[in-house]
Amino acid sequence: MTRGLALRSAIQAGLITGVVMVYLVAVGLASAFARREVVTGFLSLGHLMLAIPPLAVGYIVAGRPLPTSRRLAHALTVGLAAGVLFAAAFLAAEALSPGIRTVLNRVSAALLVFVGFGDLGLEPGAGALLNVAIATGLALLGGLVRIAPVPVRRAVVGAATAEAAKAALGRVDLVGAGGTAASLAATLVDSGDLEHHPRVVLALAENAGDTLERALRGAGARCTRIDVYRTVPAPPAEPRRPLSALRVDNVVLASPSAVTGFVHLVDVDAAVSVYTIGPSTTAAARQAGLAVTAEAREPSFEGIMEAMQWRN
Repeated sequence: MTRGLALRSAIQAGLITGVVMVYLVAVGLASAFARREVVTGFLSLGHLMLAIPPLAVGYIVAGRPLPTSRRLAHALTVGLAAGVLFAAAFLAAEALSPGIRTVLNRVSAALLVFVGFGDLGLEPGAGALLNVAIATGLALLGGLVRIAPVPVRRAVVGAATAEAAKAALGRVDLVGAGGTAASLAATLVDSGDLEHHPRVVLALAENAGDTLERALRGAGARCTRIDVYRTVPAPPAEPRRPLSALRVDNVVLASPSAVTGFVHLVDVDAAVSVYTIGPSTTAAARQAGLAVTAEAREPSFEGIMEAMQWRN
């Protein structure tokens, strides 16, 4: 949307808002609720009814994908246009009163006092200017609410990552239930948070799969992936060290990269029990030709120990 078209759109939105405000007054809704006070002697439901249109439309207009300064300028434009139209209608009704009641019987002297803040001792001109200022301020407030930064929720894949995130970032809002990318995605979806905050930044390893991203996109999230680190396995060695020379009974593999590094350095020439920390590591081990004895129920040291004890 071009700058001129966006500005015209904001003006049109403001004029429509002003028409809605005039309608609420002309049909008597605002005056009917004016007798119901929210703050005694200062604020009534009638005032709130007239405040909602500029506040809401300012909020909506500020949601356009534009620079922040233009979004606020358009919200202000909405309020100014709405306020000017509303004030002009008030001054016209004031000038035509009481004859206007033959056409709009709801427009009484009491209503004009209410709209023009006559109960505060203001003259019609001052009341009109106050209406312009209030409508502009409310629309701008709606715009400010729209662009206000939303607290970013922090979700992590498991307990170990949660501890590191708390130390570095101060807090963690959600921890994946199973310690895997798939379980983190399921936890995020089940929380319902994506419905209100669908934009997600994924800070992942360069060689991490796309399980999390695919699951979140499938749930309607808008994901931006940032590869923040790279896991580099040990390069192939020649000759490789025989596993039989290590005299071990068990091998624990804690990541797909660990699998790659292990088969680069070790010649698996003996039967051993192979334990993996999670599904992605299990898949990598099997792809490398290793027979996996058991997989940890949760990706942690405790999970590995539990799997080893269960098998033994």
